[in-house]
Amino acid sequence: MSYMKILPKTNFTLPSGEVIESVNILKSFTVSDSLKNNDSIIKRRYYDQVKRPEYISWKQYAQNTSLYWLVLMLNDFDSFRYLPKSQSRFESNFKQNNGGKVYYIKNAINAKWIQPGDFISIFAGSNWKYGGIVKEYDPILRRIILQRELENTENASEVSDFSLFRWIRTGDNWVLDRDDAHEISQGRIENEYDKTINLYDTSAGAYQLSPYVKLDGSNNPTNEYDFTDTPDSSTLIYKFCNDVDLSFKIQTYLESELIELSNTKNMKFVTTGLAFNLNSFLVTLSSQNFERGQRITINI
Repeated sequence: MSYMKILPKTNFTLPSGEVIESVNILKSFTVSDSLKNNDSIIKRRYYDQVKRPEYISWKQYAQNTSLYWLVLMLNDFDSFRYLPKSQSRFESNFKQNNGGKVYYIKNAINAKWIQPGDFISIFAGSNWKYGGIVKEYDPILRRIILQRELENTENASEVSDFSLFRWIRTGDNWVLDRDDAHEISQGRIENEYDKTINLYDTSAGAYQLSPYVKLDGSNNPTNEYDFTDTPDSSTLIYKFCNDVDLSFKIQTYLESELIELSNTKNMKFVTTGLAFNLNSFLVTLSSQNFERGQRITINI
């Protein structure tokens, strides 16, 4: 029996007045963390890639595909797209879906006036050379994330001034932001899929660093911080945005996602007997009256 058939039923009235029986999705089931993390019950198996959870259910639970819902719940897969994938396929899709460009603001100025949907450009001569629509502005790491970087191939001039110009959409026109207080320049550049997520020192402990920590003359972290919109030149964020070569470890967006991907491949299961007992219990429970958010304890 599939998971949807386990759920209780309710009557739904159509606009025509016809009453039909439908699944009451507001009364579904979840598995507690105490069960998911109970090492005396849970066993783990490595799967490099999973095309359908029914295949895993068939293999792990006595060739029964209807227990796919338990595979999803035990492993916190709230969508089929989170199922384990091969690393090469994952990387290819990830880079395609995160194909933008990241412009850091020189001197780590907090350009908090920049909004999604703005157009940011770099001029070469009298016309723009590079630019793109803003996907997101990150005030923490002082960076603009473009949906993708565009190049004006009709402009043959070389870029000599990396000032960033903001254009605002007004009706059918783009209007240049001429506020002198909004003058900023491009610093460090990254691909979106490789954008920096965390910074760590290179000690044995690999401690995560605040981007606002001040560095001493040897670029070692101190106990001082600067959280202002125009941080001191000795801060890590200032040097990082200016692409100064520092001996710190960078964790990228892609690296962090690959770690998550690796974690999904060590999948959790219960014994076949317990799986069928849980399924039978839910079938019985679905015919009874229970409240949304109600916690039910099962002694195993």
